[in-house]
Amino acid sequence: MGYRSDVAYVIHFDTIEHRDNFITLMHAKNEEPTNTALTEVQYKYGNHPIITFYQEGWKWYDSYPEVQAHHALMRDAEKLFGAEWRFVRVGEDAGDVQTETSHDVNYDLWEYVDPVNSIRVDFPAQDAE
Repeated sequence: MGYRSDVAYVIHFDTIEHRDNFITLMHAKNEEPTNTALTEVQYKYGNHPIITFYQEGWKWYDSYPEVQAHHALMRDAEKLFGAEWRFVRVGEDAGDVQTETSHDVNYDLWEYVDPVNSIRVDFPAQDAE
């Protein structure tokens, strides 16, 4: 059966163009785990230059190629585009909460992923341009 976790992350780019260029670049790698990860994320949120991921009951083991691909998306976005990210994993055991952030993470990203209320991915209201 295995140990299962609820997992979420958000990657925040400076612009929608940076986000879309990143997605295109990751597709160009043409690597199966990366391609699968790209089908599991959400990235079409109008004025929000973000990528989000949320899954309940996953076997989130660092040795799995699929998990490595999701972590690589966060690292590559930061390295290639200066994106900020926040990751949260809530396991089955009480108190098993893991959080990670990019080195420059903006406090606003805490609004997207919040482990206090299990895992929540919210999108703040944006004024129409």
